[in-house]
Amino acid sequence: MSEEPQRPSQKGEPLAPELVKRVHAYWKEHRPKNYRRMEQDRVVHRVLWNLVHRALKSALLAEEWGLDPQAAFELVSEELFPPTQEEQPNLGHWAIDQDPGNLDQEDPEAEVDAFLEKHPNLNQFLDRVLAGEQSP
Repeated sequence: MSEEPQRPSQKGEPLAPELVKRVHAYWKEHRPKNYRRMEQDRVVHRVLWNLVHRALKSALLAEEWGLDPQAAFELVSEELFPPTQEEQPNLGHWAIDQDPGNLDQEDPEAEVDAFLEKHPNLNQFLDRVLAGEQSP
């Protein structure tokens, strides 16, 4: 009998950096034009951390509004892993198409860490995304 693989949270590593790595890989592969523009502007790191921060805020709002966990999960997954460039060339309402993110933040990683510290319940949310319970 094979053992179930460990969930990301069971490995004892911070979840947000792992999520940023996955979002980075997704955008590089599936949103190459947006990704290249972020590279040219030298803002990839900040934009992706800001995107994760925005998704976490959305998850918190969804929870406060009483959305069931699956609906909240889908909302956040859609923010982090939007349709591919081929499926939807312009993301329209997404700030990433017009503005590469809130770049006035000095340290977006610290912003995410502080947000997660205030809202530790969101770590369960991150764990679900990273465990691939619903793949993007």
